[in-house]
Amino acid sequence: MSLGLSFSAFAKRYRPVIETTLRSSAKTYLSGAPTTLRKAMAYSLLKSGKRLRPLIVLMASKACGGDPKKALPAACAVEAVHVFSLIHDDLPAMDDDDMRRGKPSNHKVFGEAEAILAGDALLALSFEIISSEISDPVAAAKCCRVLAKAAGATGICGGQSDDLRGSKDIDSVHRMKTAVLFEASAHLGALIGEGTAAQVRSLQAFGLSFGAAFQILDDLKDIHRKDKTSFVNRFGKQRSRKHLEELISTAVLVLKSFGPEADLLRSLAISIIELI
Repeated sequence: MSLGLSFSAFAKRYRPVIETTLRSSAKTYLSGAPTTLRKAMAYSLLKSGKRLRPLIVLMASKACGGDPKKALPAACAVEAVHVFSLIHDDLPAMDDDDMRRGKPSNHKVFGEAEAILAGDALLALSFEIISSEISDPVAAAKCCRVLAKAAGATGICGGQSDDLRGSKDIDSVHRMKTAVLFEASAHLGALIGEGTAAQVRSLQAFGLSFGAAFQILDDLKDIHRKDKTSFVNRFGKQRSRKHLEELISTAVLVLKSFGPEADLLRSLAISIIELI
């Protein structure tokens, strides 16, 4: 079995598990919420998606010798943060997008105010899931810290702020808006898998490089987004492809201390090249 097929097989097996766990979490934690807010949160959280960040949590845990199923709470928490960022990113005051994952954006269905609240509540939900379902209080605290940093002023919110101001530092914007949550995903998996300090650092580095490459791939697939920060619009297709390949090479290289247990992450990185 090739590396690419091994990732495909893992994703085919665990995406349904992630979907089921997300639905269970929504039922558990949102049952007491006002009906409209609950519907707005579920509308975006339970849409079909690649669930790539949760999969990275599971694969990083496995790379450290852990059981992927034990990392499901952290995986769902990451997805809640990701969806919070998408809802807010689509708002008219931000990137002003009417469609998301093939359906009308949250604010187009529920209105801007409810969409803002849904995003806020999803961010809070991520910490509720971790603090409720990760039994080791030290591990739970570390996971909350990782997610808070990824979502906050030096992460997603900071990147969105720079993007709104038209920052010329595209690498920084992409790192904060996109790559840091991939870094956090790998970091959370390493924590749940009880990885060593060296393994944690390697997986963080993987997440950053892979996340930056993922953003460039997204830009390459949508070259008509003239109004958005885009590596492709700034530097052109050829340079973008070259930089993407360099980032993927780095992502694979930082996993050199791992054996076959990290082949799923290697295969994920290689699959990006095949999509160019």
